Amino acid sequence: MQLRIPKYNLKRLMIAYFVLLLSGVLAACAGEPPEPPPTSTTAPTATKSEKTARFLALGDSYTIGQNVAEAERWPVQMVAALRNQGIA
Repeated sequence: MQLRIPKYNLKRLMIAYFVLLLSGVLAACAGEPPEPPPTSTTAPTATKSEKTARFLALGDSYTIGQNVAEAERWPVQMVAALRNQGIA
C-alpha cells in the first residue's frame, strides 16, 4: 500500500516547510551582536619574580578526584609538591 499525496499538497507542504525554516533562521539572527570585550593598549609584562607556573590537569573523574577530599586530589597534591620544591 502506497501513500499518495497529490502534487499540489506536496508543493504547499514544501513551501510551508521553507517558510518555517527561513523564519527560524531569521529569528535566530535577529538579536543584536554582543559588544566586543574591552581591549588594552599596553600588553601586561611580568618580571621574573611575578611569573607563575600554570598547568592543566586534564582527565576524568579520577583526575579531579570526584568524591575525594580536596587535599587528597592529585592536582592539589602536585601544586603543593611544586611549591615545596620552589618551582611554583
